[in-house]
Amino acid sequence: MRAATVKLWALHLVANAAVVAGAYFWLGIGDASALQLAATLLIGLLLVAFTVWLHGAVFTHFREPGLPLAQAFRTALRRLPLLILVAVFAAALYWALGWLLDHAYSPASNTASWLTLHLRRPVRPALILTIITWKVRVVEWWLVPALLLPLVAGIAGTPAPFARLRQLTFWIGCPVLLLLTLYVPWRLIRWVPYDRGLGLEMASFVLRWLIAWLLFVTAWFAVVALAGGRALRPSSKLEK
Repeated sequence: MRAATVKLWALHLVANAAVVAGAYFWLGIGDASALQLAATLLIGLLLVAFTVWLHGAVFTHFREPGLPLAQAFRTALRRLPLLILVAVFAAALYWALGWLLDHAYSPASNTASWLTLHLRRPVRPALILTIITWKVRVVEWWLVPALLLPLVAGIAGTPAPFARLRQLTFWIGCPVLLLLTLYVPWRLIRWVPYDRGLGLEMASFVLRWLIAWLLFVTAWFAVVALAGGRALRPSSKLEK
C-alpha cells in the first residue's frame, strides 16, 4: 500500500470522527430564533460540503495514488459542486426507497388479495411484503451503488468509469464491500455480547466501536479503489 494511501486512511479515521461530532453538535443547535435557524442552515451546509469534499478526495486519490494528497484535495475541491449534486441525488433516491418500504404494506396486501382471487389459493400479505423488501434491498445495496460509484469516479476524473460494469468482480465486490462498510459495523456496535458489569460493558463498547470504525474506513477505501482505481486504464497524471 502506498504511503499516501496510508496517510489518507489515517486522516479519514480522524476527519470522519470530526464529521460525526459535528453532526451531533448540529443536532443540538436550537431553533428558537432566526439566528439559530440561520446557524443551523449554515453549519449544516458546511458539514455536508466538508464531508463530500473529504470523500471526494478519496476518489481523486485512487485515480492516481502515487501523487501528493494535496492534489487530490484540490481536484475534489474544484469538482465539489458536481459531487454535492450527486450526493443530494443519492440522498433523495435512498429517501424514496425508504419511503417505499415504509408504505409497502398496503400494496402488498392488495397484491396478495388479487393473487388469492385469481390463483384461487391463499397468498399471505407477509410473503408479498418480504418479496418487496428483498427487491428494494437489492436495489439499495447492489444496483444503485453499482451505478452511482462509477459516476462519482468519473466526476473525480477516472477515464471510462462505467467500464467497471463489464467486470463480474465489480458486481460481486461492490455489495460485499458495502456491507462491510456500513452494515457489519452497525451490527457490531449494536451487539451486546454479555451483561457482566459496567466496566466490562464499557470496555466491550469501546472495543466494538474501535473495530467498527477501522472496518468502516478500510472497507470504504476498498469500495472506492474498486470503483475508481486504475485496473482498467494506463497510468495518467492527476489534474493539477
